[in-house]
Amino acid sequence: MNKLSRYSLVGDNCENCNYLANAFTLLRLPLDRFSLTNLIECDDHLPGVATVFLCKHIEAENGKRVMQKINTSKAHLISFSQAKPDKSGNTPVHYLKMPFSLFDLNRVLVECIHDPDDDLTDTAIDHPVFERLIGQSVQIRKIRSMIKQVAYSDSTVLILGQSGTGKDVIASCIHYFSNRKNNSLVPINCGAIPSELMESELFGHEKGAFTGALTRRAGRFEIANGGTLFLDEIGDMPLPMQVKLLRVIQERKIDRVGGSASIKVDVRLIAATNKNLEELIQQGRFREDLFYRLNVFPINVPSLSERKDDIPALIDYHLEKIHERLKHKVIFTDRAKDILCNYAWPGNIRELENFLERMVILHRDQVVDEKDIDSAYKQQKLSGSLPALMTSHEAPFNFKEYIANTERQMIQFALDRSNGIINAAADYLSLGRSALLEKMKKYNLISSG
Repeated sequence: MNKLSRYSLVGDNCENCNYLANAFTLLRLPLDRFSLTNLIECDDHLPGVATVFLCKHIEAENGKRVMQKINTSKAHLISFSQAKPDKSGNTPVHYLKMPFSLFDLNRVLVECIHDPDDDLTDTAIDHPVFERLIGQSVQIRKIRSMIKQVAYSDSTVLILGQSGTGKDVIASCIHYFSNRKNNSLVPINCGAIPSELMESELFGHEKGAFTGALTRRAGRFEIANGGTLFLDEIGDMPLPMQVKLLRVIQERKIDRVGGSASIKVDVRLIAATNKNLEELIQQGRFREDLFYRLNVFPINVPSLSERKDDIPALIDYHLEKIHERLKHKVIFTDRAKDILCNYAWPGNIRELENFLERMVILHRDQVVDEKDIDSAYKQQKLSGSLPALMTSHEAPFNFKEYIANTERQMIQFALDRSNGIINAAADYLSLGRSALLEKMKKYNLISSG
């Protein structure tokens, strides 16, 4: 088993040891258990272990011996004692207060994936399945490590990040590395299905259950049985469905609409959202108990502006994919690439993809220079105070031009986000359809004819 996938407890079967073992059972993570004798008798360091939990009784009496044994293993050590063991050697030491919650445990496990100073060059991280998870920044390599960490278990994963950051790609990678990869990965967008159809989509229905139900139909849970169900945009799920989903997670059984018998399902859940679920809980729009069920192993996906070093690689990758589809390509000059690297990309990778495709269509088989890039993409990300923004430009500051460029940029982002659907873009911008169309004509985003 890969070294990123193993946990061990060096303990004496005390109450705290059993408490930890029960927590791992709830998280559906395997935990190897060693006695002090087992550990000392190992011929070499702990084989394939990423994280070692050390019972505080053994730590108090034999802490130095244990540390000497694991110092060569590159494992992290988690201590339950306030007085941390001797840090001599290269073993990172973390502290977990007893008793702990599942969230405390998950936090320290995430810390153990990689410290900031760790060498992130493990060959497994460069596996071909990560092709679409482009970049070599610390943030993206850490996400690859987290994927390897959690994939082999059945723990529920909650992927958090802005729209267009690639949450679906992360879900696909987790499924591929899991023991369920030979079965289906079944996605469902909880924000794209009308609330009255959501129950049937998830759980299926029997013939005659409602008007139009002419045959029995399996839901996404049944289709994903033995595999993975990806609940995208979980923050948009209606409250009544949240109650039913919570029951399914707890009991691992579903009831088809119009059915009388419960059906057992074996499904690994991955959820994703671009919303702040904790804020939704405060607003009464998301159930707190469902949040706790989903937030077992959170993965926070950085925005593109947080990993700008990856933008050149993303440009090259997506231009190649566009070339495969359209049979045309463009080449960006270094100056043009610099402009794109300094743009904030509020729509993240999705906005970048759409921009690149437009450039290939407009400038096919040509070299794209600074002059060919719309001025909206030359605006720096708005940050800090307004005086700081104004002093970053040569006087006089052109207020009207800045506002017009910002408005055009936001309209383009809304259109990209909604795949060109005018009504959806208007709703996102809190504009009427006619008002949006007028602005699109103003900024040449739609033909006046």
